Amino acid sequence: MTMPSPKDFMKQRRSNRFSDSRTVTESKLNRSMLEYVLESLGARNKEKNFEEFARKLCQLEICPNLRPQTGSTAGGDSKADSETIPVSSQTQLAFSQGTDNQSKGKFAFAVSTSK
Repeated sequence: MTMPSPKDFMKQRRSNRFSDSRTVTESKLNRSMLEYVLESLGARNKEKNFEEFARKLCQLEICPNLRPQTGSTAGGDSKADSETIPVSSQTQLAFSQGTDNQSKGKFAFAVSTSK
């Protein structure tokens, strides 16, 4: 049995730290199951779970400096469920995803489980 090189060994353990690595993700959730889950969120009282999922998705794709809104959770509160928080320019440099929104003002997101 041959020993892998140190690079190969580390690449197997921490592939995300190598620029030539590709991460392939595949969903195991089929379309009909996803439609059922989304349609039955309210009936199953999973609004908070969906709100958290939507916030994390926004953090990943739009702006990483989001914080959840605190306070009343009653339906129809007409308020943002998440909003951006100011961060230093050094912290912005560490963002590996999302966009730079500091010059554009605050972002706010409202999530609803209505059809």
